[in-house]
Amino acid sequence: MKENPDKVAVLTQGDGISEAIVDSFVAGIVYRWENELIDRLIPDTEAAVKRYKKLIHEDELDEERWDSISTKRIELIKDGRHKKCICTKLKEALKRKDYDMASNLQREMVRKTEALGEEYRIYALNIID
Repeated sequence: MKENPDKVAVLTQGDGISEAIVDSFVAGIVYRWENELIDRLIPDTEAAVKRYKKLIHEDELDEERWDSISTKRIELIKDGRHKKCICTKLKEALKRKDYDMASNLQREMVRKTEALGEEYRIYALNIID
């Protein structure tokens, strides 16, 4: 709303809605979104990614697929000595109140988690035993 003062002006013209009400509404939305990320979406993503386990490989294709999956798992939820994972970056962006960065990281997290799930499904289907 801060980036769209014209919209706020339309909402607050007349006696209907005050700017304080608009600000309170926006603050409530941000608060709920932040808590949804911290309390549900990030932990659910971390738990889902941890469920993708290495299966007994039957050939080189399975090994290659697992290597790709493992790399993506690390990118999503495991910090390294010199690089932070997407979930950690998202938590830190929220802590800094950098909501633009948090929004971008949320979209990246969701997109990569969905792609990882599909990749794991294909990997697991190719293993016979």
